[in-house]
Amino acid sequence: AEVTLFLDNSDRSAPSAFNDADELQVSRRIEREAGSLYRINGKEARAKDVQLLFADQSTGARSPSMVGQGRIGELIQAKPQARRALLE
Repeated sequence: AEVTLFLDNSDRSAPSAFNDADELQVSRRIEREAGSLYRINGKEARAKDVQLLFADQSTGARSPSMVGQGRIGELIQAKPQARRALLE
């Protein structure tokens, strides 16, 4: 299995090591016997490098800009008081 994230970097806000393109590509390939292979902009990277990239961008799993699966539907269907509590 493989997944690739394409991230807008047109404002050059990524860490300097990754700031040479308008777009960042972060991919992870998982193979049954070999484990995981990470790439940033096509170059092999360690899992720690990917974690640091997202940590520097404040886009980790607990970041307010990340929305968990099912949360959008929950927000749409919520009553106004519940929406306000969620956003505060």
